[in-house]
Amino acid sequence: MDLDVPADARRNLAPKYADFDATERQHLTSLVDGRSTAARNAGDLDTDGVRAALDYACNSPCSIQLDFDSPMWRVEKDISDSIKSRVDSETYEQIAESDLDARAVRDLADADNPGTRWREFRRLDGQIDADVSQASFYHQLDGQLTGLNHQLRGKSKLKSGQTIGFEDIERIEYGPNGRPTYLLQTNKWASDIDLTGDGMHDFKHVVARHAHPDADGDWPVQPGSEIEQFPEEAFPKEVGPGELKDAIEITVRRGNVGDDAGELVYSGSSLDRFGVDEITIRRNPKTGVIQTVYPSGDAP
Repeated sequence: MDLDVPADARRNLAPKYADFDATERQHLTSLVDGRSTAARNAGDLDTDGVRAALDYACNSPCSIQLDFDSPMWRVEKDISDSIKSRVDSETYEQIAESDLDARAVRDLADADNPGTRWREFRRLDGQIDADVSQASFYHQLDGQLTGLNHQLRGKSKLKSGQTIGFEDIERIEYGPNGRPTYLLQTNKWASDIDLTGDGMHDFKHVVARHAHPDADGDWPVQPGSEIEQFPEEAFPKEVGPGELKDAIEITVRRGNVGDDAGELVYSGSSLDRFGVDEITIRRNPKTGVIQTVYPSGDAP
């Protein structure tokens, strides 16, 4: 086996070549020769996994990554088969062409509905403006949600058996600490929880506490129903639900850390269309969840 790949990769590939016929050997060589990463990825698979990758490369559109760098070829065959059997072909190709790593693909396979989980992740990935890989984003957000769910279950804030997931995130962006900061909007809260009270983590809290009572739009709760100081703590009535979410996203993306790690503050011309000159966000700096948002400056 005279391949232009590192010696350790050749050693791992040798058993596969021994099991393959001449056509399979030629095809494998064409895909890994001179490609160290691809050769190592192929070497990490068992023989059936490599054969499945070769078959897929032969029978699928050329847009699919054919050099074993696709995450589908970094996991065991039963994992990739499990996903393939539970999602449509378009979704499978999207995952295969992504830059998720093996750990993220295994996590998708463990999901009750891997297709839904992938689509929700892809929706969130499309919102962020940061230069970060899908694998890094996936693991950062998944880790933050694990911490959040641990906190919420400890305080009995969720309905029995419910877990906050990708689907419960309305808006997300990377903040100045290099980690995702996100806004929840979900119906998974326990029935006895005061959604508008202190310590809540939902868009409904922001709407009740800081949306203008006369603002038009399809609001999840009555806007401004719990405002304590009016009009100082209220956004202008021209700010509807979509505009409020846009303002939150801009503040996360462009804001700076305030007096403590849990505070983000932004003032700039990007807020002119919302009728405010400064916005403050309170968030949990570890889990990334937004707790509340309010205008903190004078109207321009």
